[in-house]
Formats: sequence, C-alpha cells, structure tokens
Amino acid sequence: MQIDMPKYEVRSADGGRWEDVSEKNFMETLADIFDQVTPIMNDILHGKEVPTPNGIYRLKN
Repeated sequence: MQIDMPKYEVRSADGGRWEDVSEKNFMETLADIFDQVTPIMNDILHGKEVPTPNGIYRLKN
C-alpha cells in the first residue's frame, strides 16, 4: 500500500508560472505568515489558493 503525500506549488505575486515547493518550505512559510495554520491548510486541502506576501500557494493537482 502506497500513500501519496500532498504536493504544493507556489506562484510569485507578479503572476509568474507555478513552481513546485517542498512541504517543509511550504509549512515554514505558512507558519511565519499566519498565526493559525490549520484553517489555511483546510482551505488549501479543499482546493483554494492562498495568497501571501511571498506569492500564491496551492495544492498541486
């Protein structure tokens, strides 16, 4: 049985192309920006894009 871990992407705020981002980097960025990460993760896991000062993050399809 193989478990697929979620993968994340980021796009710069100026509208560049989507690039893969490691889960560690993704989580560190969210923890630095948001006081509560759980509601943000819930949004991302439900397909929403999350804008930050560093760029826009989303779950990779």
